[in-house]
Amino acid sequence: MTTKIVPKEGLSLEEGKHQGVIVDVQTRDIPYEYVDFTIGYIDGRKEKEPILRYGLPLNPSMNSKLMKFLSLFQRIEPEKEIDIEKIVLKKRVEFMTMNEDTDKGTFTRVISDSVKPLKE
Repeated sequence: MTTKIVPKEGLSLEEGKHQGVIVDVQTRDIPYEYVDFTIGYIDGRKEKEPILRYGLPLNPSMNSKLMKFLSLFQRIEPEKEIDIEKIVLKKRVEFMTMNEDTDKGTFTRVISDSVKPLKE
């Protein structure tokens, strides 16, 4: 395992509407079960990075935020297995951001429920 890294500037976007591509989907279980959607190629950049992450609770209920989000991309039917990656990976999206000041600096956050498929 390597211990070498290249430090990078943090991402700071103007608050407002942006576009990007979902480049990765991961699940995590700390502190709760979530699905994290990684958005790259922001505002037409040629490079994948910098990236933003948008997380939703991993809840299979048809009324959950996750299922409502996925249904923006594809019809979701109860009791039928779905593959979250196949539904959203490489899809172009639009989203809203806001900047949040913390004791560690200013960070760009994706506004909840603002990520939508980009109408082309």
